[in-house]
Amino acid sequence: MSGALLLILEGLIVLTLGIDLSQGFQVLSAAPRLLLILVAAAGATVSWWPGRPRTGSLRWPVLALAAGGIAAGTLGLIQEMGARQLDRHWTDAAHQRLEARARVVENDFRTFLAGLSGPLQALRGAPADRSAAFAALARVRAASPLPAGRLGLTLYGGDLSPLAWDGNSSDAPRAVLAARCPGPAYFVGGPEASRRLFVSLCSAGGARLVAEYVLERPLETEPHDASTQLSFVPHGRDAGPVVVRFPDESAEGDDLGVLFRRQGDRHWGQLGGEGVLTLAFPLRAPDGARLAIVSLRDRRASQAIGDDRRRFRIACGLAIALSILAAWGLALRRGVPRSRTGRLVSGSLVIWSVRAALLVFIEPAALPRLPIYDISVYASSGLGGLLRSPADLLLTAMAFCLQGWIVSLALRSIDLPPGAWRARLRRTALAGTLVLAATGMFLLHAWLDRLVLDTRLDISRVDTGECSCSRPCSWSSSASGWCCAPWSTWRCGT
Repeated sequence: MSGALLLILEGLIVLTLGIDLSQGFQVLSAAPRLLLILVAAAGATVSWWPGRPRTGSLRWPVLALAAGGIAAGTLGLIQEMGARQLDRHWTDAAHQRLEARARVVENDFRTFLAGLSGPLQALRGAPADRSAAFAALARVRAASPLPAGRLGLTLYGGDLSPLAWDGNSSDAPRAVLAARCPGPAYFVGGPEASRRLFVSLCSAGGARLVAEYVLERPLETEPHDASTQLSFVPHGRDAGPVVVRFPDESAEGDDLGVLFRRQGDRHWGQLGGEGVLTLAFPLRAPDGARLAIVSLRDRRASQAIGDDRRRFRIACGLAIALSILAAWGLALRRGVPRSRTGRLVSGSLVIWSVRAALLVFIEPAALPRLPIYDISVYASSGLGGLLRSPADLLLTAMAFCLQGWIVSLALRSIDLPPGAWRARLRRTALAGTLVLAATGMFLLHAWLDRLVLDTRLDISRVDTGECSCSRPCSWSSSASGWCCAPWSTWRCGT
């Protein structure tokens, strides 16, 4: 009896911490969370205290739940203390954070310029024959590390007329073709609908090689000096919130250029009323020409605390899910409960309690940026969120398959009477299998038709060489639950 009470106590502690976790650590403060940790540890100690055999076969399940509660509570305390420390010292380290991000952007931009001018160095000896020049441009563009759809190469003759071109190329502005030799020279310009970064390099015989890269594609109604994200460099997303502004050819003055010449390439500011530090700095070509201006804005302390909470939420959710799985598994292994129906219900609760824990306690925004978590590839609101992402679809399909396997094991353990009853049961099971399979196929067809309306699947990002379609997974996982039970009963009768 004491073992069951301790198991209920540890379960209530895990449930309380789980509710706090599902609300983003907003329910419990430090004192109640510490109290729950102490109570969970006391329960585990009482269960394993020498000379107390009354807990019996429930010792290990109690210890598993206690470990999960202690782990979740400890992680919650660490998160709360870290949040307080972060909020206290966040403003003091704002300059260091922005400066570090600025250096990342500058280094990445230099790498980008090197990758853009690299093809020109390989084309300095391009053949004069136009057909051979076309082939050489295509070959070099294909070998470039930059996205091929945004890169263009053009070979201009001595009269500055285009001789050969490849890729996303356009007519270069006059300033690009009039640049001093030998180069390379860098310019930002191009038509309104497609702003580009040009690199010009002189070649033999007065020819010029021009590489261009599409920086952005603004809307028709967007002004030419509109800002954009740092999407044209390989690691632009890793730089955090970034806004880039390119020089406006129609501008009458260069106030920012004068400002940078006076105080250097760092301009610090602060958003009015928000207390958020900002940093503006130029992106320069190797010759010192200013190609763009980058504006960085520091994150708020609440945003950083929210990110930390999401990461701790994943760890706590996994700890709770593993403790639930371990507690149920250890109880079943030690024959608790003893009845066949109780073991079937307990095994089902193991699967779906763990699945529910992974669904509720882990926030999708905190998951790694992997295709299996990408809801832009596949997303569905069916089954209360159990199919919300490719990973959830896979986990739910596995849960359905495990559920069918548990039902199959339960039916195989039934002792069948000998003689005529066995043959009659075999015929009944076969008939039940056919009826249930037909009914299941009809209901499954209706369910899948309704699921299609609630599902978004980006066909353009599906690899047809792999089994990545949602319909077969849903079909197989659901059909296993429909057909496994009667089939197992029929097998018992053979």
